[in-house]
Amino acid sequence: AIVFKVLLNTSPTMARHSSFNEVESKVACNCPLLPYATGAKFSIPEGKNPHNDIVDEAIDYFRANVFYRNYEVKGGADRLLVYLTLFINGCLRVADKNRDVKDLEKELVNFSMTDIKTPGDAGFPLNGVFHDASSPKEREELRAFFKKIREETARRLAPLLKSADGVNNKMWMPFAKRKFMNKTL
Repeated sequence: AIVFKVLLNTSPTMARHSSFNEVESKVACNCPLLPYATGAKFSIPEGKNPHNDIVDEAIDYFRANVFYRNYEVKGGADRLLVYLTLFINGCLRVADKNRDVKDLEKELVNFSMTDIKTPGDAGFPLNGVFHDASSPKEREELRAFFKKIREETARRLAPLLKSADGVNNKMWMPFAKRKFMNKTL
């Protein structure tokens, strides 16, 4: 009963925000093109930030943030965190339908490369969070960044969602039915 009471008293300001908001990087459509590691095993680094990069942070914060219908963007990295949260939610829906653990990573990577919309495109759910591109070059730069970061997120997420024998991870799969901010990618 005490835990339930604490959950009821949680305010929207308790959403997790990115620790990379103050990191300077190139920007496209008001989205920071933050660097992230690719294709390697990751360990928690020594120091202040427990996350290696924005992808680790998005995966780690997903289960806390997915419950919010409103999310206050406090910086550029929060915009990317919101985008990746919606993408992870889509990955969970794909994984929920997939029963073969061997093909899961392939399915998620295929999902990551399909229908990549950018701000200003019809159907892009976060037009209120991102700015429209000022040039076609900026739009394509952001589309390429989204494609790569989605692929890396899918690769890191796949082993977390199913066990080796194909059983859904009960700590992740129930979130497939949740909608962050009532939106989907």
